[in-house]
Amino acid sequence: MSYINSHPAPFPTGSFAARQGLRPADATPFSHNIRLTPDRVLARHIDSAWKPLGWEVYSEGRNGRPAVNYPRGARKGLVATSIPRWKGCEIILVEGALAALAAAALNPAGLGETMMVVGLGGHWNTDVLDELDCLAVNARACCINVAISDHHPAGQRMREQALAGLENRIFVRPLPSPPDGWRATLVAARIGPATPGG
Repeated sequence: MSYINSHPAPFPTGSFAARQGLRPADATPFSHNIRLTPDRVLARHIDSAWKPLGWEVYSEGRNGRPAVNYPRGARKGLVATSIPRWKGCEIILVEGALAALAAAALNPAGLGETMMVVGLGGHWNTDVLDELDCLAVNARACCINVAISDHHPAGQRMREQALAGLENRIFVRPLPSPPDGWRATLVAARIGPATPGG
């Protein structure tokens, strides 16, 4: 299988990636942690030392919602853009890999210089908190902006858990997320009305 990271040609109209609002170059800020094909999005989870943990695979699902597969038994970690070159960067924290792709595509200014986008594995626990804490130190981050989408109950719960868990660890602040979620906002911005399941 050949992967497309920064190929100039757009994805075919109607393909899974195109309907997510994605373009081949959207993977570039993630270095080797995101691979895009017309019919799949592959997101490599890492720990705070950048050690790979496993590949999460998004593909066509039901009712316009992506299907998600992850290796059985593999520990989920973080999906992140490259660590910025400059000390004092800001981390934009979102809920998962597709949200991270969308957030990076919608906020390209500063990526790789003063800002990085980090996606959780769709959940929150103490392991994730420790990984994020270490990553923030390794990236020499000055703050974490919690921008987890809260347009549905699971997102609201994850956002609350992240804000509570990160309290007193590093400068953290809530950042408004798009009303319909990161993915739906990217879809609306690039190809029109959002698909269900934003």
